[in-house]
Amino acid sequence: MCKISTKALMCATVSLMTFQAHAALTKFLPNTYVSLSKAGDNTAAKTYYIGTSTNPSSSAFTLSAPFTLPYNVNGIGLNATDSLLYGATWVGTDNTIGNSMGVSLYRIGANGQYQDMGLLPTPGTQTLEYVNFSAGTIYNGAYYYTTYGFTPTGVAKLAAAQSTGLPPNLTTADIKGYLCWLNNVAGLSPTPGTTVAGLSGYYQLDFSNPVLTAALQSFLDQINSSYPNIFNADGGIQDIDINPSNGLVYAYISYPQGGTTVGRPVVFNAPASGVSSVAPVGSTVNTAPGQETAGIMFDPGGSLYSLFTTGDYAGVNLSTGALTNMTMSNVPTSGGNLRGDLAKAFTVNPLPLDLMSFKAARKDGTVAVQWKTTKEEGVKMYVLEYSTDARNWQELDRQQAQSMAQTRNTYEYSYTQNNPAQGINYYRLNMIDQDAAHRYSNIVQVMLSSNTTDLLLYPVPATNTLYLSNGKQNISTVYIYDLYGRKVLTANGTSAIDLSRLAGSTYILEAVYEDGSSSKKQFTKQ
Repeated sequence: MCKISTKALMCATVSLMTFQAHAALTKFLPNTYVSLSKAGDNTAAKTYYIGTSTNPSSSAFTLSAPFTLPYNVNGIGLNATDSLLYGATWVGTDNTIGNSMGVSLYRIGANGQYQDMGLLPTPGTQTLEYVNFSAGTIYNGAYYYTTYGFTPTGVAKLAAAQSTGLPPNLTTADIKGYLCWLNNVAGLSPTPGTTVAGLSGYYQLDFSNPVLTAALQSFLDQINSSYPNIFNADGGIQDIDINPSNGLVYAYISYPQGGTTVGRPVVFNAPASGVSSVAPVGSTVNTAPGQETAGIMFDPGGSLYSLFTTGDYAGVNLSTGALTNMTMSNVPTSGGNLRGDLAKAFTVNPLPLDLMSFKAARKDGTVAVQWKTTKEEGVKMYVLEYSTDARNWQELDRQQAQSMAQTRNTYEYSYTQNNPAQGINYYRLNMIDQDAAHRYSNIVQVMLSSNTTDLLLYPVPATNTLYLSNGKQNISTVYIYDLYGRKVLTANGTSAIDLSRLAGSTYILEAVYEDGSSSKKQFTKQ
């Protein structure tokens, strides 16, 4: 008869519990869109469902069996590096200020198993900072999320409110917002209870746009009026996602107005550091469905979708800001409510294909598109797609893969568009294999103008890259000045200027031509 000591039994029990929480995580399939949600509001039991879909325009998800997570989970994103889901959680089971000050990064499998990766770091620029766990996503293997820091006046107001029990009367001057990111989260090891890693980067979010200042103040007013039960307040940045077609960060801001909750999308660029100006998308303020968004996600073509806490599902027009085709999803609710998030699909390279180059250039009023490949085994065709706004795409041409008929080391393709639009023209390749798997190339753009003598700058406003076009002669040098006349950047003989080191502001660009003449134009960087 074998005896087991109490100590050994305790160790075995702990090991079993650890195994259950850290069991093998089942990977998600490529080209799969995911919802992670629980029925009910923030005080509901933490019983979650994973929903999967291959059609982002549909509100129907295939739902997993219910499973339990220890904490509320939000801010999710799918990682192509390891085919797993990442999200943020409060460290406590109750909605308290203390619990919300510590937020962990979770790694979750398609089978509902999870790993606590450790605490997410904050920028450390303010005395009091916390992670907004509802707004996170994955992009190029990095986890992006938002944080808030209280300025000295905000800290003083919170301290006084805690002492007196009176409302803190917070204003937008009392908080600062940041976008932070951690690179290569697939390579992190679980470290529960300790900071997962140092920040890979962050920048401050500028909400000085009057529309957004008013929206955020409306949200803060609800916090002030409901203090100390601040988690009963609705509003603020509910989620973020990064548009794969242009690299811009989009968010959905909800705020109380007239007894209901309204919302609108916003956009900002992603500099390496410094400050990024947040701007509303279009002018539409959405009054339906009258509740917060639970999560947003993009498809590969740059179309945006939102799931609301009511269970409603809608597209988001990135020109007007309006919701489109709103329908009720099949994501479970309780009392007409849910909490959760969406994650956009990731793609892997399903083809033994290397795209060596893909480029487009204007030529005598036309646009010549060329691409060069190698390792085309199994590739069926290339579909060249075209857009004038980088959101809505149409097929321009399709060509069978040359490897279907012959074997070479490299393959070259070309197409000429005879009637491109005036302005910016966007092009991308949809590369399809014989089993219908596919992936997209990067997007290239060409600017055409009916006036070939003017200096043209695009896009307007600019993001991290500003493109120049001039039909008169070649540009030899570019100088950029701030509004005080100080030279802040010099570039030699280029048609694309890297603005990533410049803060969001208004600048003057001077282009000096080969004959010594020059042109100046004003532009704004987001």
